[in-house]
Amino acid sequence: MLTGFTNYVRGTTQMGKKVNPRNRPATWADVERARRSGKEEGIKGSLMLMLYTLRDKFSYTDEQLQAFADAYNYTLDSVNRGYVKESDLECVIREEYGTTINMI
Repeated sequence: MLTGFTNYVRGTTQMGKKVNPRNRPATWADVERARRSGKEEGIKGSLMLMLYTLRDKFSYTDEQLQAFADAYNYTLDSVNRGYVKESDLECVIREEYGTTINMI
């Protein structure tokens, strides 16, 4: 019966006892929110590592870092919208530019 589930989500069971909110089952929205948050944190962390390296090791100026970040975000948006895949980008780098990047 849905009323039992509704009450469970609200924090009580059918018997009227309080339910520990940490024991509440995750909804699909919770899972999607966590996935999206984790993905955003990972992307932001990777961008910060790249920006730091470009600034520290290659002496990029603020304008160059901003231009790089803008281009990165544009490409990321294209990937997120499905216009291009990461494997396509790797193929372009390898085949069209003749560059092989050794990653961890």
